Amino acid sequence: MSTGLTVAHARSSDPPQIAHELSEQLGPTTPGLVLFFVSSKLAFADVAAAVAQAFPDSLTIGCTTCGEIGPDGFSVGQVSALALTGPMQARAVLLEQLAELKYERCVQAVDELRAGIGAERVRERPEDFVFLSLTDGLSGAEELLLAALASAAPKVPLVGGSAGDDFQFQATQVALGPRVSTGSAVLLLLEPQRPFVPFHLHHYTRVAAPIVVTEADPARRLVSRLDGYPAVPFLAKLAGLDEQRLRDDPLETLAARQIVFGFEVGPATFMRSVMTVQAESLLMGGSLEEGTLIYPMAAGDIVAATRDGLGRALAGIAEPQGLLLFNCAGRMLEAGARGLVAQLGAAMLPIPGAGFTTYGEQFGAVQINHTLTGLVLGQAT
Repeated sequence: MSTGLTVAHARSSDPPQIAHELSEQLGPTTPGLVLFFVSSKLAFADVAAAVAQAFPDSLTIGCTTCGEIGPDGFSVGQVSALALTGPMQARAVLLEQLAELKYERCVQAVDELRAGIGAERVRERPEDFVFLSLTDGLSGAEELLLAALASAAPKVPLVGGSAGDDFQFQATQVALGPRVSTGSAVLLLLEPQRPFVPFHLHHYTRVAAPIVVTEADPARRLVSRLDGYPAVPFLAKLAGLDEQRLRDDPLETLAARQIVFGFEVGPATFMRSVMTVQAESLLMGGSLEEGTLIYPMAAGDIVAATRDGLGRALAGIAEPQGLLLFNCAGRMLEAGARGLVAQLGAAMLPIPGAGFTTYGEQFGAVQINHTLTGLVLGQAT
C-alpha cells in the first residue's frame, strides 16, 4: 500500500476537468483524505461535487480562497490540493451557522469526532492527533469555536485557516464531501499515523511600549478606544497617517501600510492586523478584549523569516514529506507591495506543499492573522 503525501494544482476552470486533473496528479492509489482549496472565482459547489465524485472512497474537504498554494507556487483563480494515502484515521463534521454556534454544539462535535476514531485513544494519546479547521472567514466567530475546542479537547493541537473570497468580502464557502455551506466551518480530527509538527511563524518584532485596549466590542472585532483615546485618531498619529484619508479611504490607506499589533499568549506573540475603519472604530483581524495589552510591531524580512521558521519546523521531523500551509492574505499584500511574491513562494515551499491564502489563521486556541500556520508531515509509519 502506498503511504504517500501528494500535492496538486489544477489549472482548468471546468469542474469535471478540475477533478480529473486532481485525480491524475494525486493518484493512482486512493487517498484516505483529500484537502482542496478553490478560488472563489470558480463554481465552488460544482467543484466540490466533482471532487467528491472523483474520490468516492476518500474524505474530501475544501474551501474557497484568497489565492492558492501548490506545486506551481502561488496562484489566483485555480485549485490546489493535498492528499494523504496509507494508514491514517480522519473524521470530519460540518458546523453550520457559525455566527450562531453554541458552545454545547462544539463540544458535541468534538465528541462525535473522537467517537468515530476511538475516544479512548484520543484521550490517552492526544499528541498523536491534530484538529484541522476550515472556517468561514467573514463570520467573526472563529474565537468561539476555538475556545470550545480548547475546553473540550485541550491537549489536541489545532491548525487551520479562514476561507477567503479573493478580497470581495461578500461570502466564503466550505465543503465536506459534496455538501457546501456558507457561514460555516469544517472541523477535521486527523490521526496522521506519521510524524507531524504544527507551526506558526511571523516576521514582526515589538518596537514600542504597550497600548491598552480600553474600549472594544470583541464579538464584532471592533476597537474604539486605545489608551483611553478614540482609536481612529490615535492610530493615525501613531502610524503617521493622514486621519482624514484614513477615514475616507481606509482600505487603500491600510493596504499601503500594513499596521500590525502583537499580543501575548503565554510565551508566544501573535498578530492582530488593522483591517479597516468602521465609523469611529478599528476593525481588527481578530477579537481583542478590553484591558488587553497590544504592542506596535515592525515588519522584518518576510522571506528570511519564512525560510528560517519553516527550517526550524522541518528540523523537528527526520524525513519531512510535505507541508499543509495557511498563509494570511495580509502577508500576500505585503509581499506584493514589496515585489517579493516569487521569493516568498520559494521560501514557503522548500518541500512539496499545498494550502491557501486566508482571511485569518488558527493555531491552538487562538485566532490570529498576518501569520503563516500549518503542518509539517513526515513519512508514514
